[in-house]
Amino acid sequence: MITATKIFTAFDIFKALCIGADVCNSARGMMLALGCIQALKCDTNKCPTGVTSNDPASMRGLVVSDEWERVKNYQSETLREFTELFAAAGCSDLSELNRSLINKRIIDDVKTYEDWYPTVKQGSYIKSEA
Repeated sequence: MITATKIFTAFDIFKALCIGADVCNSARGMMLALGCIQALKCDTNKCPTGVTSNDPASMRGLVVSDEWERVKNYQSETLREFTELFAAAGCSDLSELNRSLINKRIIDDVKTYEDWYPTVKQGSYIKSEA
């Protein structure tokens, strides 16, 4: 399973892997590291920072030779922080990640994801024809 929804921080990656994702894609974090200011003009070719524009005048503000290092640093720090979370959870293999490692508070009740959303046994949704 591939997830890309609201993956921005190391914890977002950790949580997604714990609840069953196999791969996490992060566009938003990379875009912000590149200089996106979320002007919501991506589809207009009028991006004020030039990140999502094909207009040469708009693209002048996007200097890839300067910006690449911010993207690299963002990715490096995100992976370092993920490794810290992974180790803090006592895991040594990705197969050890599961929903019992993530807590969720609803009003004043704190439980693990496994408690709030129990794992469904494989084949449970398949209706028997017998």
